[in-house]
Amino acid sequence: MRAEDFEGLPDRVLHHFACDCAERALLRERAAGREPDPRSWEAVRIKRRWVEGRATDQELGAARDAAGAAWAAARAWDAAAAGAWAAAGAWAWGAVRAEAGAAAGAAAREAEESWQRAHLASLLDQLQQGRGTLAALLLARAAQLQAQRAPVAAWQHEGEEVLF
Repeated sequence: MRAEDFEGLPDRVLHHFACDCAERALLRERAAGREPDPRSWEAVRIKRRWVEGRATDQELGAARDAAGAAWAAARAWDAAAAGAWAAAGAWAWGAVRAEAGAAAGAAAREAEESWQRAHLASLLDQLQQGRGTLAALLLARAAQLQAQRAPVAAWQHEGEEVLF
């Protein structure tokens, strides 16, 4: 998705969306047999708590830094593995696999973007439904308050007539 796709969306929706996408990526890594670093899972958990107002900016920053360190460690390991693979003379086979992987990668990216668009639409629908529910609750409460005030206003009017 492009940055323009997110313009004007509420921050809360965007934060939830980012957490959902990150969690989905972690689950894909797990499904592929690569267990993500626990610091990455913790960062998503803390971010969700932060969005709900149950974690501080400092907790969020510490979790973000820890997840960044986990990512850097994973990238360093990937670079070392790639170096070992090339040193073993497997570059030709790697090129064939890379070409096949590129086609599969394009299909996977398209599927992921499709999921992201549908999921973001779902989050926005939930927000709209929540706002509609909140508006209905506020209108009902206003009607209750108005009904409670009506007898008071009548008594006040009668009291004024008696006194004056």
